[in-house]
Amino acid sequence: MDSVSWQTVPFLHLLTPDRRSVTGYFVPDITGVFTYCNQHGLRTPMIFDTKTQEAVRAIDRLAQENFSSPSQVVGVKVNATLYPPYSAFKADAPTIRGIPVFTTNMLSKINVPAVPLSPATIRRG
Repeated sequence: MDSVSWQTVPFLHLLTPDRRSVTGYFVPDITGVFTYCNQHGLRTPMIFDTKTQEAVRAIDRLAQENFSSPSQVVGVKVNATLYPPYSAFKADAPTIRGIPVFTTNMLSKINVPAVPLSPATIRRG
């Protein structure tokens, strides 16, 4: 999607599941997705793949505006190098869940075994 401007995206149609033709549905923005979920009483967890701290903060703000318990329905995947301590993530996004993503190319950038896990990701017993 880097090659398409955001001003163009709302005018694009979604494809059918077999990807052979377009539907009458348009690509929604996050506010549109949250609004739809609220209108229809949906509480299905939504996970967004984010690349920047700005995107994390924006999703957290929109989640706060749209849900009474955002952490129950909204989470974001983030590169572990973006928020090495989980506390930094929670400072930017206090109401949604963070899912750190570790890849092999991070081994030279971050000491993966030394990264503390968030309380939500620690399995008990």
